[in-house]
Amino acid sequence: MVLVLLSKPNDVLGQTCIVPVRTKNGQIRVCVDFKDLNNACPKDEFPFPIPELMIDAITGYEAMSFMDGSSGYNQIRMAPKNKELTAFHTPKGWYAFGVTSGKFLGFIVRHRGIELDQAKVDALSKMLEPRNIHELKSLQGKLAYLRRFISNLVGRCQPFGHLMKKGAPFNWDETYSDAFKSIKSYLAKPPILAAPIPEKPLILYIAAQERSVRALLAQENSEGKENSIYYLSRTMTPNELNYLPIEKLCLALIFSIQKMKHYFQAHVFEIVYILQKAVKGQALADFLADHPIPDDWESTDELPNEDAMLIEVQPPWKMYFDGAAHRGGAGVGVVFITSQEEILPFSFTLKQCCSNNVVEYQALILGIEMVVDMKQLNLQVFGDSQLVINQLLGSYEVKKPKLHPYHDYAQKSIGCLGDVIL
Repeated sequence: MVLVLLSKPNDVLGQTCIVPVRTKNGQIRVCVDFKDLNNACPKDEFPFPIPELMIDAITGYEAMSFMDGSSGYNQIRMAPKNKELTAFHTPKGWYAFGVTSGKFLGFIVRHRGIELDQAKVDALSKMLEPRNIHELKSLQGKLAYLRRFISNLVGRCQPFGHLMKKGAPFNWDETYSDAFKSIKSYLAKPPILAAPIPEKPLILYIAAQERSVRALLAQENSEGKENSIYYLSRTMTPNELNYLPIEKLCLALIFSIQKMKHYFQAHVFEIVYILQKAVKGQALADFLADHPIPDDWESTDELPNEDAMLIEVQPPWKMYFDGAAHRGGAGVGVVFITSQEEILPFSFTLKQCCSNNVVEYQALILGIEMVVDMKQLNLQVFGDSQLVINQLLGSYEVKKPKLHPYHDYAQKSIGCLGDVIL
């Protein structure tokens, strides 16, 4: 081990802690805490890749290559003219390097879709019934890894929830045994999932039952056959159990979008509601079979507290202002028309002598101040002075110094309102 002494360490490195740690073979390893250094360094803007998108990206090709990209010789580009030199002969014809299927991130990818690794399926099929809470957690962990392939995973594992409660005795009975056998039976013939096809609509099926919400993302292929892409399900929280059926369906939609946002972000999409009876496909039939609706569950399209959720949008008030200057002073007129079509006229007399443009500004300011006092935030303003209107809109420049104070105050007053149309 070589230590390099820095003649003048900076502030970040000067605060770095060095901790010697003894390894299993008795040697000393020096560990350095670089938390402060990492905080001082620029952050990498590249996020971790999403496994589902990586698997989808290589699915659907007739030939694939699974070379080890970390080996140096595999990183050397091959000249296009030399590709044919890597071909080899088989009884079925000539081939270049590539396979029709392979294992990637624990799943089997083929031209026809994504499949479960048979070794993992065999391991679950040969697994004995859990004898304690640790073996049950191990089972649920293995199933969670395969959750994309299992329709209604939460419903199939729901009986195990009683054993998972803190302090509950682990008494394995026939109910749990039947649920365990049902999972094994499902995995004996797992579905083959498809990768989404770009620029084709995605179909999202959602379902809500008494204690869980579920979803299926599907898509029609070029032949018009509906393929499953992703299965989702989760248990409701205690507060969500009190939701009405339609609220639970809304919860299922939000849950689906949050969990599969990488699919929605990778595609330009719009949400179109289609009645269940108008959709025909095997994926829908399988989804409905795995998500039966209880007979005693009454569906309704009414939301609670509808009166509280209803907001009536009132039309904006209208304000007409005008001003005129004369030798003895000036006159200002302001007329309001309320959202109920009521007319409120006001007139004022100004004793100081001023120009017509100043009077127009003062008429506008008086009207705006009255609207602020009446707390009417939505307003349409009309006036016959094109100069004042265009200066407030920014179309005209305020050149005369005498108009600057009025212009600034009028803009400040308008800023106190929520929505003003000039």
